[in-house]
Amino acid sequence: MKVQYLALLLALIVVAGSVPFLPIGSHRRTRQIEPGEEGGDEELPYMDTDQDGMFDVWEKQYGLRWDDPRDRDVDTDEDGYDVDGDGTVSPEEEFTNYEEFLAGTNPADPDTDRDGMIDSWEVYQDAFWDRVLDPEAMAENLTIPLDAAKALVDGGNDTLRKVDRAARNADLDAILPNGTNATWIRERLEAIRIDPRIPDGGKDADGDGLRNLGEFLQGTDPRDPDSDDDGLPDGAEIDNGTDPLSRDTDGDTMWDGWEVDHGLNPLTDDSDGDPDEDGFDLDRNGTIDPSERFTNLLEWMAGTDPGDPDSDGDGMTDGWEHFLGLDPTDDRDALTDPDEDNLTNADEFLNAIDTDGIGWSRPNDPDTDG
Repeated sequence: MKVQYLALLLALIVVAGSVPFLPIGSHRRTRQIEPGEEGGDEELPYMDTDQDGMFDVWEKQYGLRWDDPRDRDVDTDEDGYDVDGDGTVSPEEEFTNYEEFLAGTNPADPDTDRDGMIDSWEVYQDAFWDRVLDPEAMAENLTIPLDAAKALVDGGNDTLRKVDRAARNADLDAILPNGTNATWIRERLEAIRIDPRIPDGGKDADGDGLRNLGEFLQGTDPRDPDSDDDGLPDGAEIDNGTDPLSRDTDGDTMWDGWEVDHGLNPLTDDSDGDPDEDGFDLDRNGTIDPSERFTNLLEWMAGTDPGDPDSDGDGMTDGWEHFLGLDPTDDRDALTDPDEDNLTNADEFLNAIDTDGIGWSRPNDPDTDG
């Protein structure tokens, strides 16, 4: 009897060993999922044995523990993004396995689509539209009508986040106002999208002349054509050799974009230059001394053009107006008479009426020569 019992027990063990392990509650077959695939359906539910929010088959596919929830908040491939730029990826900035699961990326590869940009950076940048709450900003970035941008802000955030392109486009058609060129907007959204599952390093999402991969390598914002707000697009900064993350590359106080726009060199300290020679001989010694020059830096501070001696075109040189208390950016002061000597400021500038004959009549002194 004991022999028969042992034989039966051995047979049961052999049979049990030949049956694949099925987690408790698995009443239907499961199937492998692809990165980025959303959800399941009623016929094919996905098992999550350790209840960490990640499907068992997905965890097995990428070498994670399907029976241990502790790997949910681990950043296996260490592809977190230093959002605040402090040089350290904090726990809040890590791109965890669970976040990789939600994004449809590979938790064992920091660059799933092999486009040179880490997954977390792409996900963070692609969430840009979640952070845009101003319709005018969206209209400007997308170059679309304002009413369409308002519709996207009011009801489009979920649409813009959708992974499936067909579903996203269908939602857009439903959201956008009648008469809107939905095709154009869809094309714009595709052009600016940064997707960690699709190689898009060669795209230029913000149209600044610097491709997405270049933005990643330079640390600039792929959603902002002028990351440092100095008036010079990021791509132009790279071409000019200036720093796209610094408004003043050469440290001369004047912003790079302003220097380039006015023909100055943003790589050289030319703050003391006076290319338009619009200084004023304040001490009337017949020479424009260094302290009397209306330098590039003074032009920058005054808002005048360092390449034009009379920025406001009122007939009075910028330096003369500046040193004598007038506004070199306002042409209306040419006809005023602040010292009430019956001479307008323009007359004072044109008439050298002081006693030595070489100086200037002062617009704030009714009796210049005493």
